[in-house]
Amino acid sequence: MATNRYETLASLDQAIETIATTLVKCEFYHRVYASFAEKYKGPADHRRIFAEFESHLPKLYAAVVQISVKAKSYMLPASK
Repeated sequence: MATNRYETLASLDQAIETIATTLVKCEFYHRVYASFAEKYKGPADHRRIFAEFESHLPKLYAAVVQISVKAKSYMLPASK
């Protein structure tokens, strides 16, 4: 059972690392898209959608980090 728990923790660590790397890539692509969108200045509807998208990114990042931390704390043995 303990070995399985350590394997699960190792998998969770790998998953958190993958999530963090993916978030960094998403931020990079977001910046590329944002610079393009600013130059393009498309229809007002596109600007509104982009603004909404940007306003929700921090909430998404925070939720992913919170879930990662909760998952790891759930898997770690309780301190005594």
